[in-house]
Amino acid sequence: MKKIILACISLSLVGGVSSAQADLLPFSVAFSSRGFERIAHRRGISVFKHRESEIVKLGAEGRFGYPPAQVQKVLLDYRRQLGSVARLTEARVLKRGRNWLLVYQRLNLPVIDDRDFTLKVTWGSRKDGSRWVKYRTARGGPPPRSGIVRV
Repeated sequence: MKKIILACISLSLVGGVSSAQADLLPFSVAFSSRGFERIAHRRGISVFKHRESEIVKLGAEGRFGYPPAQVQKVLLDYRRQLGSVARLTEARVLKRGRNWLLVYQRLNLPVIDDRDFTLKVTWGSRKDGSRWVKYRTARGGPPPRSGIVRV
């Protein structure tokens, strides 16, 4: 098995989008040495959160028994996430590009109002065959709806 996916997630209230690889960490650099701390580990996947960032920055890495392209394909299959991702009640691809998607998602959360957001999802591969997926909040989704808080 190879280390095949590094997912960097940046959720910003201003929704800015920078170049796809601008803040991706090289696989040889540990998250902990870049200000991240591990917040979860399950089924061979570790999730990290940046300790000091003003926006939410998460990273995840793991080893899978599947080819990198197959894992990446599953991560990008938003139609199949409904019913399999807890609390996700809506997921729609709004626009597609060669290596990007604009995706609208709504979460049904306990106690508080639903939350929704639009993500610019970009992906690619590196010379060593590893793959990455990056998620960043974006503008351009559907108009806000009553009873749903826009992130």
